[in-house]
Amino acid sequence: MEAANWHSPPRLNAAHAKVTRGDEVPHFNDPEHWRQRAKEARALAEQMLEPAAKEAMMVVAASYEKVARRAEERIREQRKQ
Repeated sequence: MEAANWHSPPRLNAAHAKVTRGDEVPHFNDPEHWRQRAKEARALAEQMLEPAAKEAMMVVAASYEKVARRAEERIREQRKQ
């Protein structure tokens, strides 16, 4: 079995390469999308027994909440224009 090369960047297909702006991804500016991801991450954290893994998943949830707040800020900024 070949060892994984963790130093190589992942290869992206053409669909990934085309996504360069937030408005090209429907959920990018949707705070509820990110809040749902946060909720899912918290639910996973509750199921985890390993404290370090649980803490890491809670950090993921907090990061999703931060992305949701930023999406709300983008929406407010767009409405002002």
